[in-house]
Amino acid sequence: APRRYSPEKVAAINLAAADLQQDNWKTVFSLGTINPHHNLATIKEHLKWMADDQHKLYGVKLHPLDWDAFQAFDPGDDAYFPIYAEMAKLDLLLTIHCGAGLRGGEEEFSATPEKLAKIAENFPQLRIVAPHLAGASMFDPTQFQNKAEKDNELLRRWREAASLLAPHKNISFDLSWTYFFLNYQNIQEIIHQ
Repeated sequence: APRRYSPEKVAAINLAAADLQQDNWKTVFSLGTINPHHNLATIKEHLKWMADDQHKLYGVKLHPLDWDAFQAFDPGDDAYFPIYAEMAKLDLLLTIHCGAGLRGGEEEFSATPEKLAKIAENFPQLRIVAPHLAGASMFDPTQFQNKAEKDNELLRRWREAASLLAPHKNISFDLSWTYFFLNYQNIQEIIHQ
């Protein structure tokens, strides 16, 4: 939920996700959301609602980028650790947008591989999904002369992210967005490293 959303708006989004999942229980697996800028009591209330037997959402999707439609927070900041602790306690999956946006850079408000490793180390019971193969797009794409140079840099960064995060058994990767840059051989190589 964008940072400007009230607790009531967040609750409405989660209710819609739960209804969609309930109506399509064989094919839809919903994630809820929180506003990490709300007070901890409100956040815990949303998380408990998601995890209760009536709603049973699978987890929470966070998007830390500092854009108007996103949440603008530093996921590696210890101030957010009570949220991760509560999610782990309730057995809610954390899916956190990884990498920068299309503008490149923006590391403060991004879930870098190093920040994910910090979260995984502090909360080994928290299941984490790292979309976009842990977001290796943490660079300015305009610094490269051609597509081949940019693709090689992405591949190098994805390999580094996989190496850093693979030891954490509570982290899983998703490959969305990577198919623009990686071929089957690249993906197999990263998976098996």
